Amino acid sequence: QYENLCVNPFEVISTSYFKACSEKLCKFETDNKKSTLKVTYTAMHGVGTAFTKRSFESFGLPPFIPVEKQVDPDPEFPTVEYPNPEEGDGALQLAIQTAESNNSTLILANDPDADRLAVAERQADGKWYMFS
Repeated sequence: QYENLCVNPFEVISTSYFKACSEKLCKFETDNKKSTLKVTYTAMHGVGTAFTKRSFESFGLPPFIPVEKQVDPDPEFPTVEYPNPEEGDGALQLAIQTAESNNSTLILANDPDADRLAVAERQADGKWYMFS
């Protein structure tokens, strides 16, 4: 008799949220679906992967290339000294390696709780420019 007293609303809320985002914010879905841009993403051992994946899907973007060693949450952060993407090259070392091995020119990196984002773009000379 008590099984309906505790309900997890996560799926209903997140589905509604991503639907609203794509309807209100996605202005170029046709272009997004045709995009050949390769994006590398790292969650830095945090919680951002599932939300970033869902964001890409909602906007019709091709899947990102994940930094496999940093996809799953791990409070020990075994592959980075400091899991702060804005620290640049040191924190993004695996992301840069992953991007270069997959011919990706754009890196998106969240901090572990996914409230900060760093962006890096590979320049024509092969160097990485950090936007944040």
